[in-house]
Amino acid sequence: TVQPWKAAFWGDSRHNGFNGSTVDVAGSGVNSIAYRDPLWVCGAMGDVEYSRSYAVSGDTASAWNSAARTNGKTFASLNTSDVDVVFIQYGVNDTIAGTAAATLAGYLQNLITEIFKSGKLVVFESIYPVNTPCSNYVAAQVIIDATNALMQAWLVNYPTQAVYVDIATTFKAGGTYASYT
Repeated sequence: TVQPWKAAFWGDSRHNGFNGSTVDVAGSGVNSIAYRDPLWVCGAMGDVEYSRSYAVSGDTASAWNSAARTNGKTFASLNTSDVDVVFIQYGVNDTIAGTAAATLAGYLQNLITEIFKSGKLVVFESIYPVNTPCSNYVAAQVIIDATNALMQAWLVNYPTQAVYVDIATTFKAGGTYASYT
């Protein structure tokens, strides 16, 4: 029999498809209405099981390797897990804090490099846009756009290990996952 790919989702609240307090989402059943993208991604891919969540609300990419990430949602846990692919949506809190694009891209590249070392594949979703509820949304969006460009350019060096998904452009144009092609 063919087993589905086991997927983990890494990032901040934007990747929190389950509001559970543990890494293991099997049997959780606590679907977050606000953040459904992990479920949509798995559904679109087909034979993928959403098995682990490393989403931490409010987290910053600068803390990707912190042993203090909430409820054991640490890189050490991801590194030793049996997941096949890691979906990353991460960095928006850094942009709101004003972290420079090159610095943020460095954090993301360090995370991804360590994921590669563990033999897992990566799907990196561009950092989603921010809007008017964010007090510095114009400045944050400039950082987001620059970071996305840096990440897209860097990830082309890893065609067998990673995929860059540009959902940000669709969202900026008023689209949704349903309109992404």
